[in-house]
Amino acid sequence: MTGPLSGPANGLLQVLDGSSPPSPQDMHDIMSGGTTALFNPCGLAVSTSGMVFVADTGHHRVCVVKDGKLDVLAGSGARGFADGFGQEASFSHPCGLAIDSEGNLYVADCGNHRIRQIQPDGLVTTVAGSGTTGHRDGHGRFASFYNPCGIAVDWNDVLYVADYSNNCVRVVSKGGVVATVKNTAGDTRLDAPYGIAVHQQQDENGASSPLILVSSYHSNSLATLSPDGHVEPLAGCGAARHADGAGADAAFHAPNGLAIDADGDIYVADSGNHCIRKVSRDGRVSTLAGNGLAALSDSQFNSPCGLCVCELPQFGPVLLVTDRSNSCVRVLPIDSLPPLRIAPSTLRQDMRALLNGGEDCIEGEAVFEVDQRTLRIPKAVLCVRCAHFRAMFTSGMREAQEGVVRLPNVSYSVFRALLDYLLTDELPEELEDANARCDLALDGALELMMLANAYGVQRLEQLCQQVLVKGISKQNVHEISRCAQLIGASQLQRASARCIAAAE
Repeated sequence: MTGPLSGPANGLLQVLDGSSPPSPQDMHDIMSGGTTALFNPCGLAVSTSGMVFVADTGHHRVCVVKDGKLDVLAGSGARGFADGFGQEASFSHPCGLAIDSEGNLYVADCGNHRIRQIQPDGLVTTVAGSGTTGHRDGHGRFASFYNPCGIAVDWNDVLYVADYSNNCVRVVSKGGVVATVKNTAGDTRLDAPYGIAVHQQQDENGASSPLILVSSYHSNSLATLSPDGHVEPLAGCGAARHADGAGADAAFHAPNGLAIDADGDIYVADSGNHCIRKVSRDGRVSTLAGNGLAALSDSQFNSPCGLCVCELPQFGPVLLVTDRSNSCVRVLPIDSLPPLRIAPSTLRQDMRALLNGGEDCIEGEAVFEVDQRTLRIPKAVLCVRCAHFRAMFTSGMREAQEGVVRLPNVSYSVFRALLDYLLTDELPEELEDANARCDLALDGALELMMLANAYGVQRLEQLCQQVLVKGISKQNVHEISRCAQLIGASQLQRASARCIAAAE
């Protein structure tokens, strides 16, 4: 193996308590035995709340790291197939993991040739796959897979599966319908696709479409795949060796898991080279960590497998790596951010709370006076949807005693947009033009983001950030940057800094 390293792996994921991170050998001992040890872990996923999920492949279960402790989330530990709650369920070599916008965890259950779902309450169900090896599209359990390995989810909660032994990518809709992304490229083919990631790309009109990124384990290469089946080689010459460089000048050896950051750069678990590689959007490959020797140390891996870009409170922005043959999870600090993750909708739960009644469900109508105009909405809805309004109308504040709440420093359209969101969990239609960089709509999105932050409505704040990241320009960047710094919006700060640097 040749090629300079740009930085070593810096520490291991601490899983037992809040003390200083254990040494590599301590971590190996911790995660090589006992009821919550890992054995040949593969996939990784991180929730919006910072919980780390690990596919404990060798133990046929899925684990979770929460509050510094590793626990079993689902799976009996014995190879098998069964749906059910927690450890009542069974898996067979679970591999890739992915999380949707509602917090559901999806598992590529490789040995069972199925796609499984673990709900937040721990219930395991089968989403798709008959359990019989083969290739068949269709609904749910009528479909067939053959060793599904990688799995990814896009911003619409559509699943993409690297169907390893079928040499193709499958798509699973939210309704559980399985289809195959046909390869229309002719000479360029997928050979044992293992890792998969999805990048949200925008055309010149602001419309979003998925770009699927796939690692081919046997052909030692990466490719991009469009929804219409157009395959383009991205990087790798096909030979099993190590080389940095652009496109076909680079080389991998049995590339496994993929992860993507907010800038569209790709991270590759180059398992045969025992290192982590980074691939820019234009296909330029560099070595990020690992020296090519299979070992356990601060700068060495042994067959790294799964990857996940995330932010962890104790580390900041990091790349998590399942160091498969070392049976542990590694933490690699990076100067990148994960793609913006929108918090799951809570509308259904909130409305059920309203239906069930309770101490927060108060009677009467809230009346707001904004820009000399009036807005009315039931207080009960506001109280179950927003802690700020719950405090306002249930804790004896002045607004709870007066008939009208007057808001002198808020525009009517923006406050109405806040109320519209609380009723729908969606951005109001009048802000949709922001996707097309309409300055008026972007101003509204910026003001709404600041209002959502002040009222503690996190998901609305994130939706506004998403709009602003797309619409940032040299005309609005300084105001957006100022607001992003005020509320600590890291994605927006980073986008602003890059826009400013590009204009200089």
